[in-house]
This record gives sequence, C-alpha cells and structure tokens, in this order.
Amino acid sequence: MADAEAIVVGGGITGLAVAASLAERGRSVLLLEGSPRVGGTIVSERSDGYLIEWGPHSVLASAGPVFRLARAVGLADDWERAAKTARKRWVMRGGRLRALPTGPLGILTSTALPLSGRLRLLAEPFVRSRSPDEETVAEFFRRRFGASVVEHLADPFVGGVYGGLPEELELATAFPRLARLEDESRSVLIGALRDARTSAPEDAPTRRGTFTLREGMEQLPRAIAAHLDRLGVEMRLGSPVTELGQRGGRWQVGNAESEEGERCSAKSLVIATPAAVAGSLLSSTDPELATLVGEIPTASLALVSLGIDCHRIPGPLDGFGFLAPRGGPLRILGAIYDSSVFPSHAPEGKALITVFIGGRRRPGDLELGDAALAELAVVDLGRALGGSIEPARVAVRRWRGAIPQLVRGHRRRVDRIRARLTGLPGLALAGGWLGGVSMSGCIESAERAVSDLEERRNDR
Repeated sequence: MADAEAIVVGGGITGLAVAASLAERGRSVLLLEGSPRVGGTIVSERSDGYLIEWGPHSVLASAGPVFRLARAVGLADDWERAAKTARKRWVMRGGRLRALPTGPLGILTSTALPLSGRLRLLAEPFVRSRSPDEETVAEFFRRRFGASVVEHLADPFVGGVYGGLPEELELATAFPRLARLEDESRSVLIGALRDARTSAPEDAPTRRGTFTLREGMEQLPRAIAAHLDRLGVEMRLGSPVTELGQRGGRWQVGNAESEEGERCSAKSLVIATPAAVAGSLLSSTDPELATLVGEIPTASLALVSLGIDCHRIPGPLDGFGFLAPRGGPLRILGAIYDSSVFPSHAPEGKALITVFIGGRRRPGDLELGDAALAELAVVDLGRALGGSIEPARVAVRRWRGAIPQLVRGHRRRVDRIRARLTGLPGLALAGGWLGGVSMSGCIESAERAVSDLEERRNDR
C-alpha cells in the first residue's frame, strides 16, 4: 500500500493546482488521474499547421489566478495577446450578425438590440429593486434591463459561456460579478464603468486584453505537471480511482478493477474530479453528500473545428466570433474565429473557426454522427457569414457532461456540501462545479480546498 500525506484524485487544472499548493507547503503528495494525460478538458492540438483548442481558447487580463499560477510554473513570458480586432464580438439578430457594443457609449448605436431595448437598457441605473435570493440570470436581466436584453443578449451569452439556459442558472453563483456590481453600486452599468478603471492583476501581461499561451492553453497543465515533478510529487496517470474509504484515521483509495488491487493511503484526500465522479466515489462513505454532489446538472457540447481557405470565406472574419440566441435561424450556439483572434493558430492563407453545438438548448444534437455535426456547423456558419462554406479540414470532438450548471439553489447546495465535509476530517472537494467553471474559478476552488484542509488540520 502506497502512503502519502495527501492524495489528490483528478489531474485536470483543479487537481494540478491542488497538488502544487500542497507540495509547496512541504506536504508529500500523490496525484491519481484516470486518463493517460493531465489537463482534463484543456486540450490543444497541432495538426497540419493549425493550433486547435478543444477546451478553453483564451483568458482575459482579469484572470488573476491563471496568471499567478502560470508565473509560478515558469510561463510568465509565454503569453500571446489577441489581435486588436478581437474586441469586436457579434450576435445574431433578425437573421444577420450585429456587433455588440464595446463600451457604454456604443449601446445607443449598436443594433444588437432594437431601439426600445437600448433605451430600456440605458434606464438600468434608475432601477431601485434588489436581487432576491436565488434569482436566476433571466430574472435578473429582465428586472434590471428588460425582456429584450434577456432575449437578445443574456440568452446567447449564457449559451456561449455555460452551454446553459438563463432561466435555469442562479445569478449569484454563475455570474457573481454582476451580483457584486448591483450590491456595491446599486447599478450594474455604473459599477462596470468603475471596474473598467481598475487595474488588472499584477501578473497579467497587460491591463486589458485576451491572451493565450504560445503553445496553446494546454501548455499550462503540462507546465504544472513538470513543476510537480520538480517538487517530488508522484503522479500516476492511467490510474482511475473507483472506491474510497476510511480506516484508522486515514483515507484509502483504490481501483476495484485493478489486477494488482493496490490501495493508497493518506491523512488528507482531495477529490478534484467532475461532480458525477466525485458523487460516485462518495456513495459508500456519505450517501447524503454523494447525492448533493452527484446530482449537480451538466451541459454537453460538441465542437466542430473548421480549417478553411481564406478566399473561400464569404465575408471578413472580423472579431472574436459570434453567439446565436434561441428562436433564430441557427441551431448552433455560436463560433469563435480562432485565427482572427490569434493569427498564429492557422497557416498563412487559411482560417480556423470553432463551432459550438448542443448545450442545454439542444442536447440531442450530440447524438448526431460526426458527418452530420460537421454539416450542421458548415451550413449554419454559412448562414451567419452570408454565403456557402467549403472547409478544407474538419474535425469533431464531443464533451459530455463537461460544463456544470449552477442552477437555482446551487449556493444553498454548496453550503450543505461544506457542512457535510465538516464531519469528514481530512477530506476536501474541489472543482468548477462548486462555484466557477472558468479556469480561474477552478484554481480558486483548488486554493480554497487546500486552505480548508490546512485550517482543519491546525484545529486538530
């Protein structure tokens, strides 16, 4: 039986961040990951001169936890800034793409909203109501900005970020910054203007902008893994955990299907897996906790990566990409113009575009075959850009259950989860499903899990 001071189950960005934090505190750590690679859904693939991102494509300058971790593992100088044109973003309305306003003054001239919607949005500072408990994203935007903003902006935005539905997600957990702006400034617009004048984290390459790593976002988990190796952390890839328990004040984990039947033991255990996996592992230890964790809903996405000759694109790929609301002419959720954001991601004369399909809006689309998904992506992209698309290269990937849905009541659920953990000494949970699906949210969850472990350890 292998022993360590702490075992981390899960080698995605969350588990890697947990292991790094523990090891830097001088703890001996064993990391177990079921797949043959680290990084989870952060996947960067080079093929035929393209750099394809199958997971997160980039981070904003405000992503302090990401930049701090990157600096700690030696990547401070490896950031690539997006092209200036990437600031422009589009949304489908009335059968064509319309530019979103890039600042408060642009609201009046942007046709992303009808005139009545723009005027109602500008009246937001005069709204005096406050957010009730467990208000959904749709309820918040309708109350503060009006129904038009829900239909034309909130709906496609939630579909693009979470693959979700605004009438399901709980605002305070899914978009805590919006709740904070209302609470602190009594107006989201005024609060956003004040926030815009604040500085980005000191580890950010510049004050504003969108960034990626030179070798793709997967460069970060690979660098963390190398850092863990230097710290003496033992990492076992291809080592899924299927069971866990407690004995003699220590946590024991193992793989019931392993021929060797080896089990690992530690005083501390951090489960940094998707919620469904964590729930399954906890079922024999604390059934109530297992249910609370395992029943967190998710959204699944299909991604279609298209390599296209630039001269075969019907219109300019101007900006970051576009989002599509429900009820419009498109079945897809939207697209990112990868090579317009980061020109280095496609060979000269080529364009790279990633199309997103499915989510909570159309979960059945993931059951389509690869050829049908590719056709859907090509047809809808052509409709958005105003002509036919003939890709030179197509690739498809599905992420099932990849995006946690922080639905109404999620904060109350997390409080109950944390309360149950107080009765399980040495155990911590971490992951985007606890309160933030972004890379920053995952790293913050890792930091909190380690902090909770250390605090409970000192209390003993």
